[in-house]
Amino acid sequence: SFERGMCDLFQPKGVAVSSANTVLFPWGSPNTTGVGALCYVSFAMIAPHVTHGGMLINMFPETDAADLIVVWGGNPVSTQVNAMTHIARARKERGAKLVVVDPYRTGTAAAADMHLALRPSTDGALACAVMYVLFAEGFADRDYMAKYTDAPEALEAHLGTRTPDWAAAITGLKAADITDFARLYGRTERAFLRLGYGFTRSRNGAANMHAASCLPAVTGAWRHRGGGALYSNGGLYPIDPTLIEGLDRLDKSVRLLDQSRIGPILNGAARDLGDGPPVTALFIQNTNPMSVCP
Repeated sequence: SFERGMCDLFQPKGVAVSSANTVLFPWGSPNTTGVGALCYVSFAMIAPHVTHGGMLINMFPETDAADLIVVWGGNPVSTQVNAMTHIARARKERGAKLVVVDPYRTGTAAAADMHLALRPSTDGALACAVMYVLFAEGFADRDYMAKYTDAPEALEAHLGTRTPDWAAAITGLKAADITDFARLYGRTERAFLRLGYGFTRSRNGAANMHAASCLPAVTGAWRHRGGGALYSNGGLYPIDPTLIEGLDRLDKSVRLLDQSRIGPILNGAARDLGDGPPVTALFIQNTNPMSVCP
């Protein structure tokens, strides 16, 4: 109610949004920040875009056509029931296999053909070992990588010591299980990764997402309907957010500061403030910087 009251008083007329950003502008604040740096920028924007340039926005046609579905870091049995409907259809009609990568034995893991219960935050090691097998056993699509990827030779060299035995010591999985999963993934052209948010909310989250999302690039799974990867349905509906977000009313000169750097920002670090003035007041809404970015 406080936020709504502030917006009723200060936000630009006709902007249908409740946001701290809209109430700061009339006060002359040249700064705003949000949860992006802590929540999704590294794994949901940077990691996928530097890996394959973007994201799929609708998983369901791909799931229906897949012969292997890997739910990595998610539990759609509880959080995305409609996705499980499509997964169940693919399993029934196509004989698709379901693999779940998750430290917990979730409801989705209990329903899977294979559950890789790795240690938290070790997903990158698992992905590297899988790619090691893909290269070593001839599952890598070298023509695809030569045409559509950067530095595949350097990647193969980097993976030279990332064997299943190496990853087993890190992930807590059996080397044989890692190898079995890699072979299943490698020999299945229509292999689809449903990459969840869960495994990115830990140490090395962005690197883990980057490594896992490399798998379809190595095998060329992107070439096939039912192959590839998805981590968000956020772009499923092409809604024009101009009215609801007030994009036509925003002051473009307002700086967007990195919340994960709030300490240096408040202490006047030039690297974080850029060319703007120091921050002399702080308005906190729906977050706890003492906990999330100490």
